[in-house]
Amino acid sequence: MDSYPSITVVMPAFQSARTIGGALSGALTQAYPAGVEIVVVDDGSTDGSADVARAHGDAVSVVRQTNAGTASARNTALSHARGELIALCDADDVLLPPYLRAAVEAWQRAGCGRRFVTCNALLLTQGGIAHGRTVMHPPVPAPSRQRLAILEANFVSGFTVMPASMLRELGGWATGCYLEDWDLWIRAIHAGWEAVPQRVPHALYRWSATSKSTRVQDVYTAEDALLRGVLESGWDLRGPEREYLQRRLQARSPRLLVHEAEQALRAADVAGARRLYAQAAALSPSNRKLALKGGSLAVPGLGALWRRRLTGIDAGLARDTDVAR
Repeated sequence: MDSYPSITVVMPAFQSARTIGGALSGALTQAYPAGVEIVVVDDGSTDGSADVARAHGDAVSVVRQTNAGTASARNTALSHARGELIALCDADDVLLPPYLRAAVEAWQRAGCGRRFVTCNALLLTQGGIAHGRTVMHPPVPAPSRQRLAILEANFVSGFTVMPASMLRELGGWATGCYLEDWDLWIRAIHAGWEAVPQRVPHALYRWSATSKSTRVQDVYTAEDALLRGVLESGWDLRGPEREYLQRRLQARSPRLLVHEAEQALRAADVAGARRLYAQAAALSPSNRKLALKGGSLAVPGLGALWRRRLTGIDAGLARDTDVAR
């Protein structure tokens, strides 16, 4: 690539003294040819998170604010950012050295412009990298499918690199929204921005049993509220998009259906799991893996195979949780 734009790494921090040092080390050791600015917003921590960040000297800008949540902290960081691009990194995650360069090169190959890059990451638990699992699922659809697909499921990861102009155009993150990231990506794609994938995992996502994404009932309730807000927003929704939202809000969350399908598999109820996967696939047609998985359960023996795989993952995560305690 001929040139690389400047980047600001935005890092909200709340009670992150134990992990923010690793997050900053990752951001500071990027193999990126241009300038990397790091802005940490300490969101009212009382555990010394800001002190750890300040210990890195002039390489890190630290802003403190009264506790107001992740969306507010990111918006504050955006107001201080000078980079042409913004890279997200939470204070408990880690960017590996190739991360920024790979993301920017993916953006440039796609033609820059009204595009942002969603990047892959490996799951990191207290016990180490978990089972080779990554955060990028479902796959990123083709640009022509993204308006509808982003309503079906959030296919954009939290590891995202985007033009600062996109965030300023959209007014940043919505405060008071439980699923602030998905809300932002819906607004971006429906405003004409395109998600570009960077599939090679060059980051580590720290998973724990207390992560927001694991609070399943809160997530399912928030999904319905978010999608109902889109339907009632007065946006210029296309016919299939409006029809999908109406159908989806009369049903249940596809993620809830997948969760129930996995519970059925754990109980050796293969027929029930197949039915639930089929329902989830009907509400997430962009995620072809759901239909394939449900269909595979009709093959004798595959249900038991999927069950063994699932219980193996459960056992590994249980060991990780025990280590955390």
